[in-house]
Parts: sequence; structure tokens; C-alpha cells
Amino acid sequence: MKTKKPNLTKEEKTLIAQILLEHISDGTLTKGKISEAALVFGLSRRTVGKIWAAAKSLLSEGKPVIFNETKYANHKDMYVLDIELLKSIPLQKRTSYRRIARERGVSKSLVCILVKNGLIRPHSPLSAK
Repeated sequence: MKTKKPNLTKEEKTLIAQILLEHISDGTLTKGKISEAALVFGLSRRTVGKIWAAAKSLLSEGKPVIFNETKYANHKDMYVLDIELLKSIPLQKRTSYRRIARERGVSKSLVCILVKNGLIRPHSPLSAK
């Protein structure tokens, strides 16, 4: 039986891990508890197994088993817009997202995101706020 629950919250993951931690004996999880937790929470065994693996990893590092980090919390690769470099692109080469992307060496989707966020304006001679 397939069950699907979209995007567990941090609190739900922590609750599942805490319940599994209650069933540890001699340093190992009691047999069948992952499957049991999967049935109780309406999740697949694989999902609960991944949560248990993450909980074991936190325990081995000596950290408390609390899921408070999101998957994409650190945007280390976030693009920094340099307006002067954008202005240095000749007007003839700023006619479309594709041409701007090619001249700047970035993806077209990034140029679209910059326009949506209001960092650059489409179809203007200076193309920057």
C-alpha cells in the first residue's frame, strides 16, 4: 500500500525520531519499529528509515535529535548582481533575457528571476534600478 504525505514539517520529523528513540535497547532499535511508525504516521517505511538514519547521525555527532534545519537554508551560491557590469553590456546586446544571459555568462532563468525580483528592468536602456 502506497502512502504519500507531502513535505513533513520539522516538528513531525522530530516527533517521529523521538518516538523511535524510545524503542532503543542495547544501542539498537527494536525490530519492526520503523514499519510500525510508518503505519502510525501514514508514511512509507523508506521515509521513516531516512528520518531514523538522520537521527542516528545527529546522535553520533553528539547533537540533540531536533530537526531544525531546512534542506536549502544556506544559499552560498546566491548570485550577486553587479550593476556596473550589467550597464557595461551594449544596448544592442540587452534586447532579450537570452542575450543578457549570454553576455553575463549566467543562465536565462537567473536573468528572469532578477527581473521578477525587481533587480533589473526589462526592455530599458539602462536595465538596472
